[in-house]
Amino acid sequence: SCSKLESLVIPATVNVIGDKAFYECFALTAINIPEGVTRIEASALRDIGLEKLTLPSTIDYIGSFALRDCDSLKEVKILAESFTIEANAFDNVASPIPSTIIYVVNEEMQSYLQGVFKNNSSAKHITVEVM
Repeated sequence: SCSKLESLVIPATVNVIGDKAFYECFALTAINIPEGVTRIEASALRDIGLEKLTLPSTIDYIGSFALRDCDSLKEVKILAESFTIEANAFDNVASPIPSTIIYVVNEEMQSYLQGVFKNNSSAKHITVEVM
């Protein structure tokens, strides 16, 4: 059980955060994801207590429900210039208001994410801005 896990530093040797790796680690409020991590799989960080998260420039995939139900999540910085994200990756974050702000590095990724979230009512409290 990870119910008492409050912080975590992912080792630099890790490339993938697997399915449900930290699912329902409610007390987890700080996580350091290093350069080299390329994938966050389905429900990997689902239902945890993070308020802020920075994803490294090496991220190229964020899976289904990866951060679903992280209702404390206020800010996400995605440093990758290009990545793929499932439309439901951020379902039910920071809802209701205040919203979650996702910062990306360029306007192309801003447009991409706005398109991904456009028809997802569970992501309606998400704002995407360029850093």
